[in-house]
Amino acid sequence: MTFRYWISIVRLLSTDKHVRAGIWDGGWPLDLLQIWGAYTREGKGADLAQWLHAHLGSLEDGVGFGYADVLADADAWMLTKYMKEHVSEHSLSEAIKTTFSQSHTHRIARFYKSRFGGVADNIVRAFLPLLNGIDVGDANFTCTLGMLQGAANADTLPSMSEGAVLARAYAAFLANPHR
Repeated sequence: MTFRYWISIVRLLSTDKHVRAGIWDGGWPLDLLQIWGAYTREGKGADLAQWLHAHLGSLEDGVGFGYADVLADADAWMLTKYMKEHVSEHSLSEAIKTTFSQSHTHRIARFYKSRFGGVADNIVRAFLPLLNGIDVGDANFTCTLGMLQGAANADTLPSMSEGAVLARAYAAFLANPHR
């Protein structure tokens, strides 16, 4: 199978630009679940939003979703986007050269604008459906809830309101990744 064939498959599987999280979205949804798990183990009753502000994207203490993870997720999505939009036998090397010529903070901010339109509510809308199971196309697989809980390493998944707090904390960091 050719490279162009695989790019066409990626285009077919990709979700709406600003809505649901999809398989080509990078690791940010699972990273949010991991930091949720860390909060349930280490937060000790702390306010979730404040705890996330202190830890999400941290250079020293990211507990599952540190600065390097945020950057890697942004880079993965931007590289995939570039390759989908510039299909050629050189698209990977061009994507790498274009992406990595920018500063870390610029790459994170560009991801936020490109993937979510720079709107926190779009991250909330993309993340919350995952809390009911993984979606593939229009089908929801609730049988994946145990796997998601395992990925979070938590006794429970976040509620919808807690999921919204997680998503908004992520949006706040993406909008201002200077820590």
